[in-house]
Amino acid sequence: MVDVRISVARTCGFCTGVNRAIRLATSEINKPVYILGELIHNERVLKSFAEQGILTINLEEALKLTSGTVIIRAHGISPQVRAKLNETALKIVDATCPNVLKIHEIVKKGVKQGSKIIIIGNGKHPEVIGINGCADGEAIIIEDENLPSFEGANSYICVVQTTFNEKQYNIIINKLKNNIKLLVNYNTICYTTKVRQSEAEMLSLQCDAMFVIGSKISSNTCKLYELCGRNCKNTYLIENIEDLTKVTNKIGIQKLGITTGASTPKELVMEVILVMSSEVESVKIEDCAQEVAAVDTTATEAVNVEVKKATEVKKVKTERKINNMEDVMNASVFGLREGKKVKCTVIKADSTGILVNFGGKKDGFIDSVKAGLENYDASQYKPGDVFEAVVVENKTSSKECIMLDKRVIDEVLDRLCEKKNRC
Repeated sequence: MVDVRISVARTCGFCTGVNRAIRLATSEINKPVYILGELIHNERVLKSFAEQGILTINLEEALKLTSGTVIIRAHGISPQVRAKLNETALKIVDATCPNVLKIHEIVKKGVKQGSKIIIIGNGKHPEVIGINGCADGEAIIIEDENLPSFEGANSYICVVQTTFNEKQYNIIINKLKNNIKLLVNYNTICYTTKVRQSEAEMLSLQCDAMFVIGSKISSNTCKLYELCGRNCKNTYLIENIEDLTKVTNKIGIQKLGITTGASTPKELVMEVILVMSSEVESVKIEDCAQEVAAVDTTATEAVNVEVKKATEVKKVKTERKINNMEDVMNASVFGLREGKKVKCTVIKADSTGILVNFGGKKDGFIDSVKAGLENYDASQYKPGDVFEAVVVENKTSSKECIMLDKRVIDEVLDRLCEKKNRC
């Protein structure tokens, strides 16, 4: 038996959109509740919901219901499907990812302006089907570098599936620019997806084996698996701990990288690490942090305008020896720390401050005095708005939320603007 060093991507576990969807679904437990299509692409989570009485149904089944609650999946639905649901007496809970909803708005606005819509993504994926519905089902869907002919439209608007591979997207969009005179492009790949792919690429180049933990029906998991496989020949897609039997060379692994799809629970990562620790001499977790700054999640790019993003990568490594599940759970890669920068999605705002979701088990709260450098105005923060903040010490008596401070981020941005103006 040998020692194995394990580097776990900091982005492992649920993304913000998935966390939000699960939180909304969980809040409806103990009521007659149904999910329209798979809430997220992870069998483990869906099985857990089914055991709690939350069943997955299709549209035909939903329209036959006379009462109860229907949850819209994280991938979103088309306006046509939404209209049919609104005609029923059902309570509708919308768990659509805020990033997907933004794409819907872009497409609807483009159609209203008379532009032809292009969607880069998997045409059979529910997210793309929902987006196409916003274009009355008439969008041009591009899945790879083989482009169709473009005739008849004066202008085009292009969006991309939130979990699409960014490198492949860049190749496709450059080809589109050469084929279309008037193209307005929205890079709508999710920020979390970009960071996940960046971390996976880094790990797969450094490790002699990679575990991509997630479901084979998950689009973003499969793309991570393909990405890692190009760099590391010993790459495995792990859906559950039983899949570890496929890894026949465990004793030959010196450094193992682990990343996950956006719908993978951290508990499964912990189980995988624990199983590995039982089959080798010892396991040491390397907390490999990658902070990526200045990535715009809705970067708009007009024709012949090239926007270069400055990306700063910082690696931090700490080691922790693993002997049991408690050691796994205590590993810093699974926890929050004061000073950590997090991406926040607004849930609601009032005179006291802003309630946000940032992908953790608890929601975050930004006190009104810590919401920015200017005078606080709650009306400026709408549900679904996204920004960054920093984790700070919770000095209140209530421990229901993680306390955050947005002023630190605003100060940094102000300094960068001042420096740019002086140059």
